[in-house]
Amino acid sequence: MSAVTIDTVALWDGSSFIESFGIPDTQTYGQTVTVPLGLPVLQSFSFEMQLPTTLAFRGEVYAWDGTRAAGPNLFESGVTSTTDGSVFQLITFNTGGITLVPGGVYVLFASSSRDNSGHSGGGMWGVTQFDDTYAGGTAVYINNGSDTTRWTSEDWAGVPGDLAFQATFVSGSGVPEPSTTLLLASALIGLSVASRRRPVCRATKHRPQQR
Repeated sequence: MSAVTIDTVALWDGSSFIESFGIPDTQTYGQTVTVPLGLPVLQSFSFEMQLPTTLAFRGEVYAWDGTRAAGPNLFESGVTSTTDGSVFQLITFNTGGITLVPGGVYVLFASSSRDNSGHSGGGMWGVTQFDDTYAGGTAVYINNGSDTTRWTSEDWAGVPGDLAFQATFVSGSGVPEPSTTLLLASALIGLSVASRRRPVCRATKHRPQQR
């Protein structure tokens, strides 16, 4: 079985971030992705996060219509949290293998919207320094609070750059062969973004607040 991992973590500097994700701030961050041709099964996806252990969240997968999530959820993880709020951690959501449409665009995200009760705090997600590190999608967020119906009823906002993320796709169910990693070398993307790159600093990138 063939497999491929879309990976921007390897191009992340280990410190650039966006904030604040959590309660009572922006409760939903995500990354849109294009399903590789011939590899329709999403096995897992991961994000670099530095979040307090008091914050609970879930991973989600939806179709993407260009401005917002669409249709029913295709995957929802159990409630999870980080184990150390002082460092970035790669948090992985194992989907069990969900079949998507090759060439289709989907949004992989995590949200604290379903688990507000008894949880609190906010933190950072890793983000790459170039607008088009991954040409097949972009980082997005929505200030939906605890209302999950807004995921599919309102437009999301974009974030300069891509999240530091990984997504593994395989050709079918079962255990994949050693995967190929899709990386875009910074030397190749430098020219394409030089004329329109918006700098991503090591300080706060945006502070989207709940409406």
